[in-house]
Order: sequence, then structure tokens, then C-alpha cells
Amino acid sequence: MRRYLRALVFAWSIVLLIRPAMVDSTPASATSAHVTLGAAAPWNIQQEYPSPIDSLGGVSCPSTSDCWAVGGGAVVATTDGGSTWTRQTLPKEVVVDSISCASTSDCMAVGYHRLAGLDQGVVTGTTDGGSTWTRQHFPFFSSQPILGVSCPSTSDCWAINRGWVYATTDFGTTWTRQRVVARLRGLSCANTSDCWVAGGQYIAATTDGGSTWTRQNGCGHCTPHGFSCPSASDCWTLLGGTVLATTDGGTIWRKQPLPSGAMNLEGISCPSTSDCWAFGGGNVVATTTDGGSTWTAKTLPIGVSDMSCASTSDCWAVGGANVAATTDAGATWTPQTLPSGEVLEGVSCTNTSDCLAVGYTELNDGPVGAFVVSTVDDGSTWTVQTPPSGIPSLSGVSCVSTSDCWAFGGANIVVSTTDLGSTWTDHTLPIGVSDISCASTSDCWAVGSEGVVATTDGGTTWTAQTLATGVALESVSCASTSDCLASGYNGSGGVVVSTTDGGSSWTQQTPPGASHYLEEVTCASASDCWAFGRGFSNFFHSVPRGVVVATTDGGSSWTQQTLPPGSRDLGGNSASCISTSHCWVVGGGHILATTDGGSTWTTQMSLVEMPAATKSISCTSPSRCWVVGDGLADALILHTA
Repeated sequence: MRRYLRALVFAWSIVLLIRPAMVDSTPASATSAHVTLGAAAPWNIQQEYPSPIDSLGGVSCPSTSDCWAVGGGAVVATTDGGSTWTRQTLPKEVVVDSISCASTSDCMAVGYHRLAGLDQGVVTGTTDGGSTWTRQHFPFFSSQPILGVSCPSTSDCWAINRGWVYATTDFGTTWTRQRVVARLRGLSCANTSDCWVAGGQYIAATTDGGSTWTRQNGCGHCTPHGFSCPSASDCWTLLGGTVLATTDGGTIWRKQPLPSGAMNLEGISCPSTSDCWAFGGGNVVATTTDGGSTWTAKTLPIGVSDMSCASTSDCWAVGGANVAATTDAGATWTPQTLPSGEVLEGVSCTNTSDCLAVGYTELNDGPVGAFVVSTVDDGSTWTVQTPPSGIPSLSGVSCVSTSDCWAFGGANIVVSTTDLGSTWTDHTLPIGVSDISCASTSDCWAVGSEGVVATTDGGTTWTAQTLATGVALESVSCASTSDCLASGYNGSGGVVVSTTDGGSSWTQQTPPGASHYLEEVTCASASDCWAFGRGFSNFFHSVPRGVVVATTDGGSSWTQQTLPPGSRDLGGNSASCISTSHCWVVGGGHILATTDGGSTWTTQMSLVEMPAATKSISCTSPSRCWVVGDGLADALILHTA
């Protein structure tokens, strides 16, 4: 069971098709679900791809063959001891981090539900082994996540958040709650009558199913973490480098020292009154086989966030994107393979029908190959294309026609396609690539921290072009085969360089705000360009704010434009300008837009409204934009009705 809430790491990858209802009368395709973002029309799911599993924080194993693991918006299960793990589907927008399974059919998972950017405590359950997970009626509003759950039977469960203990005797149909102790951090129920909670500076116990709770003087003014009670008499909890244990139901609690190296532990799992495992996020754990008289440190092959033992021999540990198991009481631990998932990083569209999106497939916390999808029908269908071989990941793409695109992944390898992703050709460049822009099917420029290179023969040859010393480039945009503008930074701050002769010479320009870091540039014409990034209000202001500067004369002069209040860091994300008046930028939890060349910028969607952290945008008309990014549970393709 999770003992504390970790920071959320989003785990969706999505494509959003922005189609304002007032200008778009195209009928929506058949969809399976939708979410509503602010005043915009509903966003219907066109396609779903599984996202990577990268934040497992809870595991429960009711038998030596059946286990469930949860984290973020993911739940995975095994029925064969971990030889194979499969995904199961949670309700939309549900994030769970703790799970308890009373049988191989009945599990309850808790966490929070994200609705319009607001987090509410949530409980979800299954009675069919995870074939279906249902969000349960929880009558108590909680702006905090539900942190832990313990189910000693298929009907009786207890759950906690920071200040309350919740109980059900009918597997979530009805709930009651009690204020026991503040800042709860641990919960364990030995049976349907006997439960313990830990939090604040107290331990509290019930022996009558929660009708009454009694505070126990386990550790004086301390802060216990985690709880595991294999019987009504025997319990263990943690105090950083010390274990507290009782063998008489809590009348007396005794300290048990942990071995050196096994410190700052915050979770514990005891399959019997003799055998326990203590863990705390790292890969060093502590174990005892004699009720805590002696504890031994062991090193596991993964960092451990939670552990569950179906017997004294069979245990599973989870953490991050990893799971490991032992069948010999911990003598050996074997990593097991979780299902892979997809991440989308970049998108490029050449008209209202044709788009290519790229990213990577991730397995066990690492990219294992490029992932490419395309559409030729305005997103009604998205087709998974055969990715280029030997490329672990792709982070961006630039399409110059409905069939010709270039993609890159950060190293010095770029790939090109002339058939919208059906086949690919590799190109080795003399620099690492952070962005690429093509003005024609033959003429492209690539930039990176080592400079700029160009091709005029479709990538057969690449030639380095000369920049000022110390300039590292992040982004490039070429309005023609002669005119390009690139942004980046040097030792003093943000810089912009431009060429009007295809790169024979590059001129360094001086945008306003010397301390700004300009990491994205886009040009609607050879004269009209925008650069986006981040800056700080003053020396003492540590939170970056969004910055946009614009030129209407090819960079001879620049003007800083005003963004809406609260606009955050726009560095490292994406912008798209389809004309000298219409531009969009994504980043910092916002989608911002202008229809007057930047005189006014408005927030189309904010962090509160969005289901995802946006990464890339491509617009083809005032009513058509695609966005890719990270969300909660699946790789999705969405569009408005």
C-alpha cells in the first residue's frame, strides 16, 4: 500500500484536433468518450494507444499467481505469477496509487479523479478480476487524494486520506467516515474488526470494525510511516531508521533497529508474524524472518515503492516502471516485463486532412523504438506506420508536403519519408539535431547545440554553415529556400540568427530581454516571425514566465508581446503560425492564440481545463490545429464535435 503521495507524472500521450464549433460544421466521427474543456465543444476520442507505465506505486497479491499493480492512470495484472502482465482499463481521468485485493476477483484501488483541473479523492473497484473497473459512489467530497486502502474481506474495506478514515462493509456501496488522527500515513487491517492507522504523532487502533478508535502511545511525539498487521496482535510501522513493533495489539510498542544502509524507509509488508519487508523508494530494503529480532539489508534490482507478499516465499516489488518478484523468500529477485506503451512528441500537418505524428514506444522505463501514426482523412482514422528501424525515439517532425516529411530524435540521425511514413530513409548528420525545417522537398536546415547544417539535395549531402562562436540553437523555421530564422541561446541569454541567402551567411539579431531563453521559433513569411521561450520577472523570481517576441521585418527589429496573466514557461514546446495574423503556442500548461499578429494573445485552454501536458502543435487553418502531449492514462487522438 502506498504510504504517501508522490508527485504525479502524467502518462497519456494524446493528439488533440482543435475545431471550434462556431466555424466547423463537419460531423464528428463515431467516438467512445469525450471530455469538455472550458467553453470549448466536447473533445471526442478518435483513437487510443496505451501509454508507458512509469509510476507504479502500489501492488497487491492475493495469491502466488495473481497480482495487481497500480500507478498514475495505469493498472496491470498477472494471473501466472508475473510471466505475463496485461493492462486493465480504469475509468477515465482516474489516477490510483494504492490497491488492496481481498481475493483473485475483488480489488479496490484509491487515488484521485481529475476533473477540469481539480483533483478529488476517488475509489474504484472490480469484482471480476479487473475485466471491469467501476468508479464507486463516494459520498464525501475530498480535495485531497485517497492515500491508502486495506480490504480484509471482499466486502469490508478501509481507506484514508490526510485527516479521515473511511469504511465500507458492502464493498463501496455505502461509506462512513471518522476523524481519527491528522496527517494519516499508514493503514492496515488484520481482519474485519482489527485495524490500525498511523499519522501525525499517533497510532490509533480499532477492535470493533471502526465503531471506536483508541490512540496508542507507540512512540510519543513521533511521525510513523506505513503499517502492516498480519494478525490482531502483531503489527509493524516505521520511524525512518527504526521499526516499531507490537505483539499484544498495541499495548506495548518496542523499537527494532534497522541495519545500516537501510534508512529512511517508509513502507512495510508482513506476510506473517515472523516475516516482514521494509522499503522506501530505493533498491535497498530490510527483511526479517524472526519477528524483527534481527533485520538484514538486501539490495533489489529495482527501486521499491511498494511490496506485497502472497506467502512468506512469494513476494512482488514495484517501483517506477519496474516490477520484480521472488519465489524463494528473497534469496533471488527477478525483474519481470510490463506491457509497453507509446509516447507522442511531435506532429506536423500540411492541410486539413494530412498529418504525421511521431514519438516512441517505451518498455520498462526506456524507449525501445520509434512510434509513428498518420491520418489522411482529418483524423477520422489514424494509421500506425512502420517506424524507421534502429531509431530508439523520435521527438519532432516537419512535413513539407502531404507525403514528404523529416523526423529527428535528438542524436545526429534524421529520417525522411516520401510516402507519409510508409517507408523511411536514414540520414547521418554532422551535428546532433534539436529541430529541422524544410522549405521544399530538397531544401532543409537542421540545428542543434553544435550549430546549423543544410541540404539542397533532399538529404544526400549536408553542409555545415557558419555561426558566431558560442551560439547553441534550439529551433529553426524557414519560410523559403533563402530565408530562415533560428533561435537559441549563448552565454548571455536568448539569441536569434537569420539568413536571407540560404545560409551562406547568418546574422545574429538582438531580441528584447537579454536574459530570455528563446527555444521555439516559427515564421509565417520571410518577414513575420515569432520566438517563444521563458524569462524571469527579476533576479529573485525563480518561477519562469512565458515570453514571446515578434518581428515584421525579418528580424531587423523585435517587439516583446504581452501574454495573458499567468502564462508560464513556453520553452521547449511548440508554436504554429499559419498567417501573419494567426498563431498558436503550447507550453506551460496553456494553449495560447492570437488572431491579430500578437497585439493580443488569449488563453484558449489553461492548465485547469486541459487533460494533458502539451508538447507540439500544428495548425493548417483558423479552425484546424493538432496538438500532441502527455496526459493521464492512454495515448489518445481527440477532436471536437
